[in-house]
Amino acid sequence: MARKAKSRAATILQRARAHARPPRRETVLEWAERERRLTDGVSSVEGRFRALPYQRLLLEVLTERRYTEHVWMIAAQTMKTESINCAIGYFMDAEPCGIMVVYPTLDRAKDYSKKKLARMIASTACLRNKVKLARARDSGNTLLSKEFPGGDIIISGSNSPSSLRSASRRVVIQDEIDSYEESAGTEGDPCALADTRAENYSNAVKIKASTPTAKGSSRIEQKFEDSTKHRYHVPCPKCGHQQWLKWSCVRWPKDKPEEARYHCEKCDQPWTDAERIRAIHAGEWIAENPDHTRFGAHLSGLYRLIGLKDTYVSYLHEFAAVFLDRKRAGLMAVRAWINTFLAETYEEVSETVDADVIAARAETYLDEDRPPAPGETPPPVTPTPLLPEAGGVLVLVAGVDVQADRLEVEIVGYGRGEETWGIQYAIIPGAPTKRETWDELDAFLLKPWKHPRGYLLTPAAVAVDTGHEPEEVYKYVRRSAGRKIIAVKGSSGGYGEPALSRPRKSGVHAVHLWMVGTVTMKEYIYARLRLVEHGPGFMHFPKNPRRGYDAAYYKGLTAEKVITKWRAGRKELKFVNPSGKRNEPIDIRSYAHGAFLYLNPDFDTLAKKVEAMDAPPPEPEPTVPVVNPQPEQPVQPEEEKPAAVEPPKPEPPPEPVPNTYRVTPPPPVRRVIRGPRRNFATNW
Repeated sequence: MARKAKSRAATILQRARAHARPPRRETVLEWAERERRLTDGVSSVEGRFRALPYQRLLLEVLTERRYTEHVWMIAAQTMKTESINCAIGYFMDAEPCGIMVVYPTLDRAKDYSKKKLARMIASTACLRNKVKLARARDSGNTLLSKEFPGGDIIISGSNSPSSLRSASRRVVIQDEIDSYEESAGTEGDPCALADTRAENYSNAVKIKASTPTAKGSSRIEQKFEDSTKHRYHVPCPKCGHQQWLKWSCVRWPKDKPEEARYHCEKCDQPWTDAERIRAIHAGEWIAENPDHTRFGAHLSGLYRLIGLKDTYVSYLHEFAAVFLDRKRAGLMAVRAWINTFLAETYEEVSETVDADVIAARAETYLDEDRPPAPGETPPPVTPTPLLPEAGGVLVLVAGVDVQADRLEVEIVGYGRGEETWGIQYAIIPGAPTKRETWDELDAFLLKPWKHPRGYLLTPAAVAVDTGHEPEEVYKYVRRSAGRKIIAVKGSSGGYGEPALSRPRKSGVHAVHLWMVGTVTMKEYIYARLRLVEHGPGFMHFPKNPRRGYDAAYYKGLTAEKVITKWRAGRKELKFVNPSGKRNEPIDIRSYAHGAFLYLNPDFDTLAKKVEAMDAPPPEPEPTVPVVNPQPEQPVQPEEEKPAAVEPPKPEPPPEPVPNTYRVTPPPPVRRVIRGPRRNFATNW
């Protein structure tokens, strides 16, 4: 018994010393090269872990406090997953803490936990006894949750927002962030949700790794562009020029990919594959923005040093042959190769509209020689076969966008065939939380516009966006009941969604909220901006600068690009704003068209009213002259007839005094005669 007690006490003392021991002053790289072993199923290379030349800096800076985030835009098969495993192992052993690992889906998370993480733990001696095997009855050690002394690991999927709301974690690792869903339900961006888990730690470590996707919408590219922008530079074996490897420098004779060579971008001398490998071992990371607090690294597949296939004579031969195969497979295969091998974004087949072209076709349908009178609309366009004589503006609508310090509003005139005329674009300064700002908007909307035909117009319907300060918008819509002012909100449902969906009650003021299909609306606007002939669907803009249609307006109207994607065999459109320019004009025009759809005017009836107003008054009937008039006969005076004496009107009978105590008898009850009841004896 004494021996067992002594052994138990020694074990307790050893564990206490392990917990009391201060963390080692070493980097993740030093820990990994001392503790880690690579086995079959974890890596293609077995034995003691040895970091590749370009991998060393990525692991060294993980423990540096000057970087708030680490962004790895790295190609596939360049030891990205092994770098993540090294980081997890270090923070399990050297600095135990809470760790979260996020993958695009729960299935991907389970696959990583089973095939990568579990094998890494089993092959590392210092971690093997810290984590128990996954058992169904042990809630602390499951496939997606593993406990160890001093911390635990939560493995989650971006499509599960509930799992992203777990307890605080010092280390948050997110892999393949470009494959995350657009939104985790109604919770928001999955990357932002995961990052909030580490907000309470001053020494938090946040890693984001991925191969990029489409240009303009790639999360990892946006993070990399706002970082130190480290690229791995190698010296030329011939001239010593430092450069980072580019695919444009790889060349080979036609139909001979086995003779592929890398050519220096300065001296144009070819490198053999052996020279490329030696140059990589002699390379170094160079940052474009060294003072940035976010560490960013870009690495393409041209730096690959392990995993050569037996069917190729060199890595350059493999690179060229795979490229030719992808090229023969089609555009989608080339796009995947650019994303996963070059670690570069692929610019989708996009469509846009030139702002200068739209600005150049502005018209002088509003008077330019004199200051604009208060309220006027363009005259009707010259009739064409597709435009009836009653063409021109028949109804006005407006769209309003709410910002933190202003309201932006546009009044648009609609005619037959949904031909539109820009009337006025204005910015109303002031916070939307102030009543004065909304009063100024009312004054602007209630100002009458005089049509050249003489009648006055005001916006018949107005759509106000609720994206900012929605409760203030609901109050304004509630106050304006009866004026056809509606609250709208842009919907992110995607391609094919209705332009204006059915309303639903929203807000404490029980105001109807109309959902505007953002993609559908913008597709409609861009299609009409491309029209060049006046007529149905054409969009007119005034040349008068006082109307608010300046160069900034046209740039905002055409700021976004239309990207066409194919997902699961279906066409999808996506609007992106790669330049980051203000795009309020296209949003406001979308809201104005939503107001037009809500109004749903009958142009035939409106045109008849206009024609009735323009019709001249009826001329008097001409008198017919009398031919061969007869001589005038003396007119005999008519005898005066005695005035008829009206009989006295009978006095109306006195109104009966209502008897409040009299009860009207109920109607007689009709007796229903039923036949004999059916039963088992009579129901034959």
